[in-house]
Amino acid sequence: QGYYVGSGFMSPVLSNQGVTADTMICDSVDVELHEVGHPNSMIASARGALQRDGSLSVAFMANPDYYYLAIKHRNTIQTWTSEPIWFGNSSVLDLTTDPSQVFAYNVAPLDSMYYGLYSGEINADDNIDLIDLMTVENDISMFAYGYLPTDINGDGNVDLLDSPLIESNVSNFIYAVYPN
Repeated sequence: QGYYVGSGFMSPVLSNQGVTADTMICDSVDVELHEVGHPNSMIASARGALQRDGSLSVAFMANPDYYYLAIKHRNTIQTWTSEPIWFGNSSVLDLTTDPSQVFAYNVAPLDSMYYGLYSGEINADDNIDLIDLMTVENDISMFAYGYLPTDINGDGNVDLLDSPLIESNVSNFIYAVYPN
């Protein structure tokens, strides 16, 4: 949500934050496979490079089967697929254009065509709240910059441009929702 710049593209966050010179990569994302039955135990996890066009490729060491997919990022709420998905030798999934593929439709509308993960979840408690906002405001007052989860818009600086989005998500009581 915070990294979205329009027309299906995201900011080159890792380049902006001084991590890499590659301007085609947005950021790293963790993807997990969870079993279908309660309590949805994690079966496998992989980290991949999220490209600026929203594509991500990861490989899992797991038996072909149906799994819930969970997506986690350093400053967004975790987001799960609405239904278990078949993962075999090669599986392709697009969660950016159809919010019904996401559990409880818990994705942020980015524009008329695209959806993304809600930004502003700094302390990984599954809730974008005043604690997250306070952390961002603290980094703003310290003129923080670099590879930081408090840089909500991914421009390399924690500044007043990061506040509006997280304030909106706090006001709208945005939190993670996933199967029990």
